[in-house]
Amino acid sequence: MISLKNIRLDDLKPSDVNEEYIYYQSSAEEHKFQMAEDEEFYLGLQLTQSQKDYLVSVGQPPEANNKIRPAVEQVLSNVAGSSPEWDVRPTGKTDSEVAFVYNKLLDKIWYDSDGDRHFRSIVKDFTVKGIGYMYVYPDWQAEQGRGGIKVKRVAPENIYVDPNCTDPFFRDASSIILSDTSTKSAMKVMFPDYADEIEEANEDYRDDDYATSKYNRDDIIRKSDVTDDGQPKVRRYIRWSKVNEEQVLLTDNLTGKQKTFTKEEYDEFKKSERYKAYVKENQVDEEKIYVTRVRETFVVGDIMIYDIVLPIEDYPIVPFMSLHTRTPYPQSDVRMIKGLQEYINKMRSLIVAHATTSTNTKILVPEGSVDMD
Repeated sequence: MISLKNIRLDDLKPSDVNEEYIYYQSSAEEHKFQMAEDEEFYLGLQLTQSQKDYLVSVGQPPEANNKIRPAVEQVLSNVAGSSPEWDVRPTGKTDSEVAFVYNKLLDKIWYDSDGDRHFRSIVKDFTVKGIGYMYVYPDWQAEQGRGGIKVKRVAPENIYVDPNCTDPFFRDASSIILSDTSTKSAMKVMFPDYADEIEEANEDYRDDDYATSKYNRDDIIRKSDVTDDGQPKVRRYIRWSKVNEEQVLLTDNLTGKQKTFTKEEYDEFKKSERYKAYVKENQVDEEKIYVTRVRETFVVGDIMIYDIVLPIEDYPIVPFMSLHTRTPYPQSDVRMIKGLQEYINKMRSLIVAHATTSTNTKILVPEGSVDMD
């Protein structure tokens, strides 16, 4: 008989989560700025103010010859033009019906989540910013309040990862934090059971978006450009980390079949006559094993809402990296061709300048023969 302990959780306070968020944010600050610059290049914000002033001074239109956006749109058309496909295959003779049910279940989750729209946004983040995120989460208000599993895209600017992580899927990250700000009224709609706690939480107006202040003749407004309308805002933190859960692995010595039990299941099973008979006849072997579980901590402002352990082994945040550099800060395809885009802009301005000067009539006069006054 084996004695199991409950899952050991380190004491975690809201201030600890905020401090970890600040540390992860400072480590990722340069990468977040690069993502903002890459997105601006994709949108056409490629000229600095000094470049714009120079082009205006020589009579040229102050705009870039954006070749990046058509290329990105072509990638989106090729990759996200149709829905992704999956296939759950049976492994045994009696698994066909179960595989069929799982296939239909995955189809329903994707349809209910409007997966095609989120998938296109993830592919765009993957191409432009170097990384895209899909979040698998329970929507407790779905199915008329009965709840359901859904997937959605999360903005890369709102995900903060342990900087020591080297795995492209963040399996070795000590923790992952999803943090963003929202108005208190909107937060109360998303979490009606915690409306009072949200109302009492400290307000927070820190922005997770960056801007490089580059020029574009068109009025392109990004999230960082939106002015504050005065509504009270609050910051939320969803922190995931991994913990170990003790379980028991029972092996039937006659049939070789194995089954795992959690602490609660094992304590209940030990009381049964079946277990006592197994032990008396020495029919089963017992072994303590450790199973990875994900701890989810939800903090709003300076208030802890809940701290639970999820029955899953992998983080519910799924990253899609473009050019992985063994860090949580990959490089994007746009960043790889930014130099070429700047070269195209420079060559275009030189060609226009050459065409302008070569087509205008030149008049040569002796120096001093014309009164400039």
